[in-house]
Parts: sequence; structure tokens; C-alpha cells
Amino acid sequence: MLSDEKSKVRKLYKVGSTFGIIPGRVTYIIDKEGIIRHIFSSQFNPKKHIDEALQVLDEMNKA
Repeated sequence: MLSDEKSKVRKLYKVGSTFGIIPGRVTYIIDKEGIIRHIFSSQFNPKKHIDEALQVLDEMNKA
């Protein structure tokens, strides 16, 4: 889990802004090998970030 308070990672991953002023909200699921397995982007549905992340992590753990 990462909190990007200074927007450094956001810039590296080229996460845009909503209306050009509100920093975008994107959740990435990255596996142990460093491969991005899932991306979810939603500025206005923060709970869905959690729900999707938990679902993907659960599926990855079953594999």
C-alpha cells in the first residue's frame, strides 16, 4: 500500500487530474514480480477501489 502525498508516483504512472485540478485516484495491484495485474480508476467511488482490490488480491492468492 502506498500513499502518494507529494504526487511523485502519480507523475511516474501518468495519472491525470479530474477537471484539470483534482488529482486522479487510481488503484494498481502489482504482484511479487512487479507486474501490474489490475488497474482501477474512479475519482468519485472510493469504496469501489477497496472492493476491487480485495477481490483481485483474493483471486491472486487462490492461484
